[in-house]
Amino acid sequence: MMARHRVGSRPLGRTNVPADPPLPHGRGAYLSEEAKRLGDEAKLLPPGALREELIRKARQADTACHLEDWANSPGLQPPR
Repeated sequence: MMARHRVGSRPLGRTNVPADPPLPHGRGAYLSEEAKRLGDEAKLLPPGALREELIRKARQADTACHLEDWANSPGLQPPR
């Protein structure tokens, strides 16, 4: 009997999927650049659904960048 898993989730155990390659300047820098790129692209579009989608994605990337910075800050200490 095969184990079931949710759609979009990875099966348990070893897979042949390679790990994501490391980012040259870190995840925070990538997210910051992505937020800026999406925001700049959205500014070029006329009002509409596509523009709103790009603005939403830019905000998500910006929020993720701030969370990444916070999580990796030197002031954050592990629980004792």
